Amino acid sequence: MVNEVSQSVRNTLLTRLGTARAMQRVASPSIVIGLGSTACQITQHLDDLTSGWSASDRKSLGFLYLDTREATREEINRGSSFIGLTLPHFSNLRDMRPWITECVPELKHLSLSREGALGMLANAGVAGRYNYASIRGHIDSLIGEVCPYYEGKTYLRIHLVCFLGGGTIGALPVLLAALAEARGTAYNFSLVLHLLMPQRGMSRDPDN
Repeated sequence: MVNEVSQSVRNTLLTRLGTARAMQRVASPSIVIGLGSTACQITQHLDDLTSGWSASDRKSLGFLYLDTREATREEINRGSSFIGLTLPHFSNLRDMRPWITECVPELKHLSLSREGALGMLANAGVAGRYNYASIRGHIDSLIGEVCPYYEGKTYLRIHLVCFLGGGTIGALPVLLAALAEARGTAYNFSLVLHLLMPQRGMSRDPDN
């Protein structure tokens, strides 16, 4: 099932990314962002499928991966932009970001012995807030690469792939805020959300 859904999303994204012309596949500069393990897998497939495109087309494409699982870093292409949405121990977090622990006191009961958001939306949301500066930095860097302002390019399209059945989706509001801030006044870009509905076989949990 996950392969069928992934194929459908990949086909939709490839259609939106490119045109029918043989000489030029990318109609406008685009960035594909995978949020969470399942979405990162799909983004990885797209990255692989476009690897054989021309240098000019690839120059107009950027890929960004975000996940609460550090293991995802090893599963994507080497050299790709990956942001690990990790959290330090509660005691360190309290000293470094006291406003987070004041707003979410339940974090002191959170076990960080396992990777991932563990299906908890709040975990990913807090991790997104904690790593906000890194998210903004990667987004700004990618936008500058695929859509150089000094070349007169100010329009691009952002494709955001998310799996609604996982916990990492909890970081979506933070990511949208970072994109809105990056947009500013210099760039004009559209955002296309590709939301994957939970279906049996798509979870990393063997019982689901």
